[in-house]
Amino acid sequence: MDDAQPTDQTTSDNTGKKKGAYVDPATCIGCTLCTQVCPNVYEMQDDGKSKAVNPTNDTEEKIQESIEACPVDAISWKDVE
Repeated sequence: MDDAQPTDQTTSDNTGKKKGAYVDPATCIGCTLCTQVCPNVYEMQDDGKSKAVNPTNDTEEKIQESIEACPVDAISWKDVE
């Protein structure tokens, strides 16, 4: 059983940059799968598309799961501040 709570975690590549989720609005079809997998990261917007409003607000594993769940590959890792 996974009792992990979102803790604003990010991943880093070998350059040490922090990574978070990014949704390409031009590619997103508004299927809501990402919001189902990571509701603490994504929100549906008025235009019917998803946005990563808290791009690091879940575990790396859950964010990766949301990336893989996207049927149109609209979600990717992106450097965050």
